[in-house]
Amino acid sequence: MSSKGIVNFYALLEVGEDAEDDDIKKSYRRLVLKWHPDKNPSDRDKAEEQIRLINTAYATLSNPTKREKYDLQRCAVNNKNKGMAPRKPKVSPKISLPKEFMLQPLGHPEKFLRYSGKKTAVVGRQDVEVKFKEFFETAKFSLWWVPEVNNMCRVRALGSKADGDRRGAGAGLAGGLNLSFRTAANTESEVILGAARKGKRSENVDFIIKESPEYDGAYRFE
Repeated sequence: MSSKGIVNFYALLEVGEDAEDDDIKKSYRRLVLKWHPDKNPSDRDKAEEQIRLINTAYATLSNPTKREKYDLQRCAVNNKNKGMAPRKPKVSPKISLPKEFMLQPLGHPEKFLRYSGKKTAVVGRQDVEVKFKEFFETAKFSLWWVPEVNNMCRVRALGSKADGDRRGAGAGLAGGLNLSFRTAANTESEVILGAARKGKRSENVDFIIKESPEYDGAYRFE
């Protein structure tokens, strides 16, 4: 079903990659009936998991925007597996990156990085019981460029507040909390939100932006 971590939604819905919207919808309805837990009483757990996967696949392929992003990500991973390098961007990250954006793991267009307090998590809409606006209000980030080093920046959670902030961080404005790595001896790193004083370099919150080696037009933070 997957190739290097990318789930094949087309295979899940048993349609071709050039399938029309009507074909995707028909196959989805057929599979939902086939895997309904009431029709699979001997293995309800497997049926429920299959229904979850089918719903996730349909939510992506039935949405033109999500489908386009998903197809681009699969193409990028396939090209990487073949040893093909992505094209170099024509403009610098400072020019091409939007003032506000959301972060998603490669190959999972249904999931987003969200924050709650100082903690972060990668989740989908179906994973948490909150309203649409509330879900995406805590999934927005922006960049604060560090002038001392070329392409160095901080990734700030929009709306977050550091100690002493009167208002939440906004695009192009100082303040707020940044993506940070909390490390300790004999433990794995944990991505959290942390404060950083303006103009002060901090290895935990300062990132260098580089072109993605996998995805055309994308960047990664190191």
